[in-house]
Amino acid sequence: GACECLTCGPGTEVDDDGTQDSCELCPAGTFSADEGTCQTCPLNTFSSHSGATECDTCSCGSQPDGSGTGCELCLAGFFSTDNGVCTRCPSNQYSTSDGSCECFSCGPGTQVNGDQDGCELCLAGFFSTDNGVCTRCPSNQYSTSDGSCECFSCGPGTQVNGDQDGCELCLA
Repeated sequence: GACECLTCGPGTEVDDDGTQDSCELCPAGTFSADEGTCQTCPLNTFSSHSGATECDTCSCGSQPDGSGTGCELCLAGFFSTDNGVCTRCPSNQYSTSDGSCECFSCGPGTQVNGDQDGCELCLAGFFSTDNGVCTRCPSNQYSTSDGSCECFSCGPGTQVNGDQDGCELCLA
């Protein structure tokens, strides 16, 4: 028999076959920084290979996959910085493709669509400056076309129609 116990080095642990007579590599998704036991990678980190002595973070635009053995891209409408967590874009911003590192604002006359993966034109009767939100024209003003960035007043003898997309003659 052995006169002394040996320890396993970083990235390994004692085999689990009950004999404790050898060391085995920590499987992907786990690590061992020093002598001892393989541990699951901490939240928002991963290890892609066996024998890891530390876990890594994903680059911007991605987050660890469900198994903790690699990274997956953030979906369109989401983003991540270098912290490895995909987050939905703020309500008035969007990202157009998978793997985005940042979100963007829509320009005048547009707003973010429902999936937050692009912009859509403001409808007639609405307008948008540069905040990414379409707003109904004030009650005494109108916009005639989709994509308006301002509203207009009707001329003498006319008034804004019910849809706020044009003017109509005043009733006598």
